Amino acid sequence: MDLKELALHSKGILFGDPVEVINFSIDTRTLNKGDVYIAIKGDRFDGHDFILEAEKNGAKAFIVSKQIQTDLPYVLVKNTINFIEEIAILNRSSFKGNVIGITGTNGKTTSKQILSTLLSKIHECHKTQGNKNNHIGVPFCMLNLTNS
Repeated sequence: MDLKELALHSKGILFGDPVEVINFSIDTRTLNKGDVYIAIKGDRFDGHDFILEAEKNGAKAFIVSKQIQTDLPYVLVKNTINFIEEIAILNRSSFKGNVIGITGTNGKTTSKQILSTLLSKIHECHKTQGNKNNHIGVPFCMLNLTNS
């Protein structure tokens, strides 16, 4: 998928070239060269404050909810968390693999780790990182789903 398609699906506005998107990041500390950085505005931080750091770390494009100063391409959306949810739904609907959901009050992260360890011996597994089993972590995990 490229930035033009992402802008279309999210009703966003593309600024710059519609580069191909391979992977997303929401954390400049773990961003890899070539990732598309999504700036999330939270209660205690604003991801837009880290645009320059993301650029220095190799981001090739951005998803933002306010105008930014950069020479790199970006998509301007109303809400970056809603963007993550919308694209996660799009990716999930086209994903051909099996999906397992683990619910409950306690033990979800441990159960996920055990199950993914066992299943990864016979299949490729994709899982949420750490205990990011929340309204941002789960859809963010779905952003990077591929059928390859």
